Amino acid sequence: MRNEIKDKVNLICKGLDELEQIVNSKLTENFDSMCENISKEELENLVYNEWQQVDDKVRYKRLEDAENDFHFVAEMKKGGVFKKHKHINLTEVTNILQGIITELHSGETYIKGDKVTIDKNVPHGYKCHEDATFNSKLNR
Repeated sequence: MRNEIKDKVNLICKGLDELEQIVNSKLTENFDSMCENISKEELENLVYNEWQQVDDKVRYKRLEDAENDFHFVAEMKKGGVFKKHKHINLTEVTNILQGIITELHSGETYIKGDKVTIDKNVPHGYKCHEDATFNSKLNR
């Protein structure tokens, strides 16, 4: 009897693992298809040192920086979401200055002091779990 129960539990667990893989695959497909492409030209049109308010919990501004193609600082309040997007032909390196955020595509969570590298054309976005500030540098 005990072995039968163990076999049934193992079968259920295997089925749940397979279901999780299917769901994750579909979420990734949906995530990729819903991403906004942000071009170099769009970034170039942003005014230096002027806050861009995304919503009541997210804002960012472009900083002057001779060493990088683009440099931004962003502030997010708990519960804020930096929408899904990707940078066409630009690699993004983000340093978490304070707070806790999760990168939406990978599901990785980052805290103060962490560095996040997003390769060119890779979809990404962030959700804030604790008020956060981070800077992002984008280069070819």
